[in-house]
Amino acid sequence: MNILAENILLGFFQKEEKAQIYQFMAKKLQECDLANDEELQVASTLIQTAFSQILLAQIYTHLVQEELEMQKDLIQASLRLILSQQPPISPLTSNCELVTNLMNYINRIINLNAHALNLQDPALFFREWFAKSEVLVSQDSRRLAVLAVYQILPLMTSDQIMAYFTQIGKLSFASIRQFLVQKLEGNDARFYSPTKLQQQGKKEKMKQLEGKSLRIQDLKANDPYIRVDLVDHFTENLRKTQQVLNLASLADFKQAIQDPVIQEIFSEILQVLGQN
Repeated sequence: MNILAENILLGFFQKEEKAQIYQFMAKKLQECDLANDEELQVASTLIQTAFSQILLAQIYTHLVQEELEMQKDLIQASLRLILSQQPPISPLTSNCELVTNLMNYINRIINLNAHALNLQDPALFFREWFAKSEVLVSQDSRRLAVLAVYQILPLMTSDQIMAYFTQIGKLSFASIRQFLVQKLEGNDARFYSPTKLQQQGKKEKMKQLEGKSLRIQDLKANDPYIRVDLVDHFTENLRKTQQVLNLASLADFKQAIQDPVIQEIFSEILQVLGQN
């Protein structure tokens, strides 16, 4: 499976061959026994390969919609895993890597075209998506999730938006507040990526390390989402949602926040933005 992943990354397959490989990957993902650590790793490799191809298309070929179409069965197989009843997840459990890769993959799909998920049970998806977002610990993963959470708002009903707004705040407000402070200070650290930093200073990025490719890390280091302004993203999408909900101002969202700490952070953001 690692050899197949490497060959896909190296571009050894034509469009028709890639489409067939994605079909195989989707079938393999459905058959994986997630109670087996070896098959957990196989599933994780499959998802990471699909993720890298989407990112590769986004950075270099710009054939993102074509790639999404070829991966549609793989997307649905990944969704089924996210919606399945997983055992408890923490950074110390063996399924954490798979869940993180699944979330990173689905969050990139959401940011590119949320409708590509073709959700059959949105309510179940939102419940599991927010629950599994809590396992994300890396800055790269959480940034992708923060971007995604405001892209899925159009898929939610008014009641769902208000019901989940506390979870939206827990996932995103601290990151947005930090980004806002750094933006006001003119601090470029707001575009910081641990993956990008790790790549700096290396004369040769394409290496093999303990049998694992660094190509995916190289792609992540050049991820266009690193340069997205989180504050603008937050404000633009929240204003659209405000109009849909017929709220008088952004401050009206505070009534949906049940956690006083999260509510205070939201108030601070609005105050700085002059929206309170």
